[in-house]
Amino acid sequence: MLQLAALRLKGIDNTALVCDDAFTLACLPRRFDGGFAGFWYSHLRLDQTRDFLSHWHTRLLPGSRVVLLDNCYVEGSSTPLCRTDAAGNTWQMRSVGKTGEQFEVLKNFPSAQSFARQLPATAGDLDFVETQYYWYASYQISG
Repeated sequence: MLQLAALRLKGIDNTALVCDDAFTLACLPRRFDGGFAGFWYSHLRLDQTRDFLSHWHTRLLPGSRVVLLDNCYVEGSSTPLCRTDAAGNTWQMRSVGKTGEQFEVLKNFPSAQSFARQLPATAGDLDFVETQYYWYASYQISG
C-alpha cells in the first residue's frame, strides 16, 4: 500500500509516508496541526477507542482539527453482522482474494452519542454527521 501511495504522491513535497503502529505513532518526528482517519475507527474494539484517540491527540498541536470518516450500517447494503461479542463489538464475515477464504472482521458502527462518549476531554466543537452510507466526525483539539 505504501508503494501505491508513493506513486500517487510523486512530486508532492509536503507529504511523508511511514509504516508505524497506530497505537504508538512512535516514528512521527513532531506534532501536527491536523489529523484524518478514514475507514479506521470502525475497526477499533470499543475498549480501544478512547485510548487510541487520547494518544493520537498527544501527536497533535492545540487547535488541530481532527476528521474521521467511516461507514454506516445499512441493511441490505452492508456486509451482514455475524456476531456481537460480550463487550458489544460487532463482527462481519469477509471473503478475501481469489480463494474466497473467510475471515471474521471487527466492524463497529458508532452512533453520534456513542462516538461523543468516547472522546477524550481534549476534544471539543464536535460535529458528527450521518449520511445514508457514511458518517464523519470533525472536532478540534483544545489547548
